[in-house]
Amino acid sequence: MNEDISYVELASGFAYLAAIMDAWSRRIVGYGLDRKVDAHLVTATLQAAIAFSRLLQETVFHPNRGSVYVSKPHRKILKRYSFVSSVGRRGNPYDNAQAESLTKMLKVEAIYVASDETFENVAGHLPRFINEVYSETRLHSARGYLSPARCEEINGPALVNTAA
Repeated sequence: MNEDISYVELASGFAYLAAIMDAWSRRIVGYGLDRKVDAHLVTATLQAAIAFSRLLQETVFHPNRGSVYVSKPHRKILKRYSFVSSVGRRGNPYDNAQAESLTKMLKVEAIYVASDETFENVAGHLPRFINEVYSETRLHSARGYLSPARCEEINGPALVNTAA
């Protein structure tokens, strides 16, 4: 799982977008949007991913080196579910390129399409974009030009616990 957090410039100020993507299917399994960046945003996003997917123990979560990802609340959740954190090298954005690419795409295709976006507007239409456009129809060359949903339909989800 790749994790990233990025600021979003809006007409009314800034918002912060956190996302968790399954590195195999490219599906967004958790996301959050808030007016401030803190441990609560990334832990809520992690909890959303846990609720969305029945993840296996020892699932690897790979964030950037942001302080929120090494915070006590985030590490506590990872430990509770026996997940593994694999933080990238200092100053090397290539270590988390999939997640960086994801947040850039979300900004360009879902948020910055209108210059007068407010926090409320983004919070209102981001779920539809992620669940319908990105997951169902957006094609990924790394997955044979399949959408995340189609990739999982054909091959099965990558990191789910089928015994649960």
